[in-house]
Amino acid sequence: MLTNVKAKTLSTQMVEPPHRLSFWREVICDVFVKLDCERVREEGEFSGTIVNGSIGDLQFSEVISTGQHVIRSKAQLARASGDYFLISVQTAGHGRVVQDGRTADLSVGQFALYDTSRPYELMFEDNFSQLVIRIPRQAFSNRVMVSDRLTARAMNGRQGVGRIALSYLAELDRSFPSVDPSMCGRLCDTFIDLLSLAVSSDHMDQPDVSNVRLTQLYRIQRYIEDHLSEPDLSPQRVAAHHRISTRYLNMLFEAADSTAARWIWQRRLEKCERDLLDPRYAGRTIGEIAYSWGFNDLTHFSRTFKARYGLSPRDYRESKRSLVSPH
Repeated sequence: MLTNVKAKTLSTQMVEPPHRLSFWREVICDVFVKLDCERVREEGEFSGTIVNGSIGDLQFSEVISTGQHVIRSKAQLARASGDYFLISVQTAGHGRVVQDGRTADLSVGQFALYDTSRPYELMFEDNFSQLVIRIPRQAFSNRVMVSDRLTARAMNGRQGVGRIALSYLAELDRSFPSVDPSMCGRLCDTFIDLLSLAVSSDHMDQPDVSNVRLTQLYRIQRYIEDHLSEPDLSPQRVAAHHRISTRYLNMLFEAADSTAARWIWQRRLEKCERDLLDPRYAGRTIGEIAYSWGFNDLTHFSRTFKARYGLSPRDYRESKRSLVSPH
């Protein structure tokens, strides 16, 4: 994987053996988040290579290394920057992800989700390789209510939705050289949708963590996503469709620190923000884009957009255009 995406390779072979572990610590901190790393065996040389590339807001890293113990401690959280979810896909050897009181033992073809905002550990007893996908928190949590029930669980990437998601990623990598750059955002959105579905469906299949409310919330979020462009989409309509009260609907959204109305506006704003930056829609007015995603009051749209992104829709569009304009 990452054979066609523009990538950077960082390897301990770049430095002398006595300095390789300290170099590796610096590399993984730069690529992922603040971490500590220790060898699991003193004998033999330590080695590690990371091939790191990005598509849109997603970062992909192929990690090939000798055994190690990686720790994300409370001390590192205190001086951390960035807020991400990470998904590790085991591609060779065995790995272990520890978070929220659980341990996910990963063999080839399995993957696990973990949250960089809380402590975690990664353990590898022998040589291994993984594909690590870094996803901005907002991009993932907008699609599925991610709680500590979903972290550090071994999920199957060889069947079901997990296989579909990883197959899509492999095809995206193969086709990347011929992909119009303006399409990258949409392609990444599709991949995140598939990952969200894979994580959620795997979680729902486990009877020991079955949760009726999480299942309901996920289905409601998917319904909202499918009907965002319809102006009459409202909490009342969503509740009626799912045969629940609006009070119960908002109680479900408390788990996502939101309300149904806020969730709808947030997703509509994000769709509009994406289209404002899409070169294919350069000829569309701001009003046309806003109305296409269910807004029916342009003044309200402009006000809420500025509150979210810090600029009016027009200024936001122009500022982003200036960043990519040729000089």
